[in-house]
Amino acid sequence: MKNSNLHIPELQLKFKGDNIISFEEIKQFYQNIGPDIKDTTLKTRINRLIKQGIISRVGRGRYILGQEKKFIPYIDETIKNIAKKIDAEFPELKFCIGHTSWLSSFMIHQPARHYIIIEPESDSDQRTLYSETIFRFLQNNYKHVFHKPDSKTVQNYVSEYNDSIIVLPLVSEAPVQKHDNIIIPTIEKILVDIFCDENIFAAQQGNEKAVIFNEAFKQYTINTSKLLRYAARRTKRAEMENYLKLLNISF
Repeated sequence: MKNSNLHIPELQLKFKGDNIISFEEIKQFYQNIGPDIKDTTLKTRINRLIKQGIISRVGRGRYILGQEKKFIPYIDETIKNIAKKIDAEFPELKFCIGHTSWLSSFMIHQPARHYIIIEPESDSDQRTLYSETIFRFLQNNYKHVFHKPDSKTVQNYVSEYNDSIIVLPLVSEAPVQKHDNIIIPTIEKILVDIFCDENIFAAQQGNEKAVIFNEAFKQYTINTSKLLRYAARRTKRAEMENYLKLLNISF
């Protein structure tokens, strides 16, 4: 397909300033040029626009102008070493690892301490929590390791040390990504976790949470369909939708 068939300058002018562009709006745009366009042709054009970075997909049938800005945080040697130790001991186990310092660029008030969050998968019927096994393993190799800490533990112990390690069960179907051969959370997962885990992310609540959400949506391409699916897995979809509306974030 030739680029002339995509009508890129006209499309960019048409949707300039729009936060979200729907599939139906793109369909209408091309139908105004050629009324007989088929859905298969339209989908091919949309995929071509995405591949060229003209638009980015931010949900099911939802797009924005411009190339995707993907959240890829810096993975330091501490995280790499922990991941390597777990991989060596449990080569078949899937786990996600993240660091609260990754939120610093979104925040106004910086926490005095940051910590590492490790989330091993559970088995298929959720009866075996491998987080307990990983917790015991890490206790033998590192100081200040905590398993599913409550708010009192976070306040009195976790927050007292930099790079404390928190071990939690990984929620099934959580959105994760692989970078440097390490599984880390996507930006969608991080935002939902902040919203749901007020104990773990105590420093990211209140007005700071609104700042984080607004900055994350400003700095990166966020798939709201993925975000809301994960919120549903955490039984917080309705609350998340209301919060996005409160922040005037389209979804």
